[in-house]
Amino acid sequence: MKQPKIAIVHDYLNQYGGAEKVLEAISESYPDAPIYTSIYDREKLRNLGFEEAGKKVITGFTQKLPFRNILPRYYLTPFYPFVFLSFDFSNYDIIISSSSFAAKYLRKKKAVHICYCHTPPRFLWGFDTDINIDSMRFFERPIARACQRFLRKLDFYMAQKVDLFLTNSENVKKRIEKVYSRDSKVVYPPIDTDRFDLKKAKIGDYFLIVSRLGEYKKIDIVINVFNKLKLPLKIIGEGSQFEKLKKNANKNIEFLGSIPSKEIDKYYLECKAFIMVTDEDFGIAPVEALAAGKSVLAYRGGGVLESVVSGETGEFFSQQTESSLLAALKKFDPLKYSPEKCKERAQKFSKRNFKEKLEKIVNDLWEKQAKTFL
Repeated sequence: MKQPKIAIVHDYLNQYGGAEKVLEAISESYPDAPIYTSIYDREKLRNLGFEEAGKKVITGFTQKLPFRNILPRYYLTPFYPFVFLSFDFSNYDIIISSSSFAAKYLRKKKAVHICYCHTPPRFLWGFDTDINIDSMRFFERPIARACQRFLRKLDFYMAQKVDLFLTNSENVKKRIEKVYSRDSKVVYPPIDTDRFDLKKAKIGDYFLIVSRLGEYKKIDIVINVFNKLKLPLKIIGEGSQFEKLKKNANKNIEFLGSIPSKEIDKYYLECKAFIMVTDEDFGIAPVEALAAGKSVLAYRGGGVLESVVSGETGEFFSQQTESSLLAALKKFDPLKYSPEKCKERAQKFSKRNFKEKLEKIVNDLWEKQAKTFL
């Protein structure tokens, strides 16, 4: 049986987070497959540790738009569907898309389309998001609402064209069923658990956050609580709320911005514990903390319910409020959790497991597809 010709598709390469780590793992499984994306900020991604060596990255017309780095980023939103619809995939047998928006909008022709859906688009389907129409300027709002209505219909229509949905958690599986009326298979995202050596771990004096700093991440709640408690907190990440959050933080809170992943390891290994207040689709960062032997204090919601075990590898608080987090922090003792148990829990979400499951799914689909032509 001939080997399938595979293409990989990803929404955008202008930031480095959990979705991009999934993309890296997919690309490691299929190193000869080109990556199609809307925009690629090459130097920025390289500096943050994105593994690009030897990969062919094909960008859409949005890469050369002269105003894309000047105007608000949501101005590009209506362009993205047309970028992916403009790509020619007629020579491919299998397409693997890594999508939280338009990377699943493909003219696939004969190809089998497997979509690893991080979430249905938050801004279209009522989930927490940074794109808040009510906060836009008055003349932008009617245009944005019209675009939202159009894009919601397009998103549902294109989701019906996908041959198989994979997703990162039972949490998002339920969203896909609710929004698209489609079933999906959970394949937990890849965590490079082997990169953390517990022999290098120690209990520092600071708590840690690793996150994009968007509005829906609700990092302001943590800032306000740590301002009151005067406890050391380090925050790694960037985003639209960076300057606002930094301005509101006291001296006990340090903002490190975006730093390469290899440098982040040190902060994981030396923190007291990891804090997460976001309702995440899955949440790769808290699992990385577990892999470094650190406990997690998290909001009881979203994908983290599938990774953190209360009483064994961390604890939960019930509301995304200052009072709820404050009460949980006062009772939280990071020393009671075994680093070895935290590490063991993280192994369930290893990169090796992800790649093995993905490759089996692709191989099984290809064998099934090939038999139809015999």
